[in-house]
Amino acid sequence: MASATRIRLLLAEDHTVVRYMLRGVLKQYSDIDIVGEATNGEDAVLMADKLQPAIVLMDINMPKLDGIEATQRIKANSSRIAILGLSVHGEGYTTDAMLRAGAIAVVLKDRAVEDLYNAIKRAITLPLDTSVRTDNLLKCRPEYILEQAPQLNSDPM
Repeated sequence: MASATRIRLLLAEDHTVVRYMLRGVLKQYSDIDIVGEATNGEDAVLMADKLQPAIVLMDINMPKLDGIEATQRIKANSSRIAILGLSVHGEGYTTDAMLRAGAIAVVLKDRAVEDLYNAIKRAITLPLDTSVRTDNLLKCRPEYILEQAPQLNSDPM
């Protein structure tokens, strides 16, 4: 991806303080353009459909519609949108369910400052074929994705 290309990102997080922190982190990067902010899963689905961002940064636990269901709906509407989950938990059902729903990775909220930008850059370079993502990344954690993404994308299409 050329450095002049801006990454259109939709931020979906219901907690105001966390959303403010994430916005502050992301605004440090000149190649990221926050095109919208959703405070619940229903709005995230509607905004993703309307704005067509390259990336949705999706909190897993949100009101009205959780991030897992919102991810499934976004992916059903547009397979070209990459989704990164946000969670306070690195293991367990919700992380696995988010990956099964179509998220490329789950970034831990307590590691967001350190890992978020690299995860976004890696997500942009991964193939958007759901079956490829599912086969390669279903059981993976963010650390794997950050380390292995260039190798996953090294095969020309």
